[in-house]
Amino acid sequence: MTTDDARQAATVVITRLGPSGTEVLMLRRSPGSPAFPGMWVFPGGTVSDADRASGGDPLRAAAIREVAEECGLVLDADALEPLSEWLPPSQARARFRTSFYRATFVTGDVRTDDFEVVDHAWITAAGALARHADGTWDFMPPTWVTLAAMASGDVDPAREFHSHVVGSAPTVLAWAGDEHHPDRPGPVGARHRIRLGERPWVYLRHDAHEPAEPEPKEAAA
Repeated sequence: MTTDDARQAATVVITRLGPSGTEVLMLRRSPGSPAFPGMWVFPGGTVSDADRASGGDPLRAAAIREVAEECGLVLDADALEPLSEWLPPSQARARFRTSFYRATFVTGDVRTDDFEVVDHAWITAAGALARHADGTWDFMPPTWVTLAAMASGDVDPAREFHSHVVGSAPTVLAWAGDEHHPDRPGPVGARHRIRLGERPWVYLRHDAHEPAEPEPKEAAA
């Protein structure tokens, strides 16, 4: 893990089998929340001093604690499967190095505090993406990409998404393997990025031998 100013955080993607297929638990943060106000998120939060003093993995301890606090579910730390790691671009005002885990819902009732978290939903990944596309729900890019991977069945473990801005109007974020990623670039024409702005957002991930997308404005060379 590289040294930077980012705080550690943990997030859990909790799934269950519903009538329409695999569903994921989504929480809506209060419009007055200091973190991601009004957005739909997976349960999670920052690592606390108590998590570090727990005697175990502080990231897993934070994940378990945050799930219990935000939605009332009790998870076993051993049941958490590493999914991905996210680091926002250096331009971000608040930077959190967030470890995403996934867990299967076993039992319990979802209970939100109606203060920090004001609503919840069990929904398919495709259904959640549709609500984002029509403007009903708002997501941060890690949430959107995770849902897009789930909807396509392309969920590989332990991916790293260390984001860099490589274009604007609309904003384009690139990750390792993209031609313009400054630290871990791929060959000319390779794409691993998301194009934000007008919805639906566009996630591109392909090798150099495939047709390249037009460059965004102000793309880094």
